[in-house]
Amino acid sequence: MPVKQPENFTPLMTVQEVKDEVQLLNLDNIRHFPISESKRDDFYSLFNRFGPQAARDIMVPMVWYGYCPRPSVYFG
Repeated sequence: MPVKQPENFTPLMTVQEVKDEVQLLNLDNIRHFPISESKRDDFYSLFNRFGPQAARDIMVPMVWYGYCPRPSVYFG
């Protein structure tokens, strides 16, 4: 299911910053990342089927729209 854009959305980071943020996600740390169980299952499924970049790509809208914290902030 697509991620909906919040009303009156103003980007707080550049596209490159978002891409850099999702590069921090992997199979080990995604289980502790504060996202829904269904989004976590999507991450695992895409990782196993298409590789790590496909799994990270589905996290771009979540980070971009602020539905989850930046991985760099969350993981320190």
